[in-house]
Amino acid sequence: MNKIIFALVTTLIFAACKNNSSTPQLTKSNHAFDEKSAMEAIMKTIETETSCFFKRDYECWKNCYVNEAYAMQAWNNEDGTFDATVGYDTIAKHTEAYFVKYPLEENQTDMHPEVLRKKMITKFYSDSLCYMIWDQYNMTERVNGYIYSKEIRLMERKGSDWKIVNVAAFWDYKNVIKDKNKI
Repeated sequence: MNKIIFALVTTLIFAACKNNSSTPQLTKSNHAFDEKSAMEAIMKTIETETSCFFKRDYECWKNCYVNEAYAMQAWNNEDGTFDATVGYDTIAKHTEAYFVKYPLEENQTDMHPEVLRKKMITKFYSDSLCYMIWDQYNMTERVNGYIYSKEIRLMERKGSDWKIVNVAAFWDYKNVIKDKNKI
């Protein structure tokens, strides 16, 4: 199962970097590129998307994504299956349905768990395309501990904003970390 997910994500990343009319074009600009500022903007987008998701704020959430057919989300499920949603329209419908199925409880404004991101690795392919991978620890009250995940993002700059093109998340549901000091 993990080999299928890995192959799917690898294929998407290579497709995003390939220069053809159905994928984002790598651009070169005549100005100096500031990776530090770009990373700050990218992390703001990632944190905003996470926050909006747990607030069930669809309008805020959707602004964090590239609204294109090449957008994708992929993740493994606790039961050993996986989901892969391709195309922004499909991702949007899936997320809307999820928000309806799992709404905030009465008087609840947020369901945001503690999320720790570590060992971030980034690769800018241009001033408008960035690949990222990191370790994430997701506090989950249901298991009273942190669930480790390996997170991958492909980010594309649209105008002055960085948007999510691809989300891939591989969660280790079996090895819950109870002690935050072991992270």
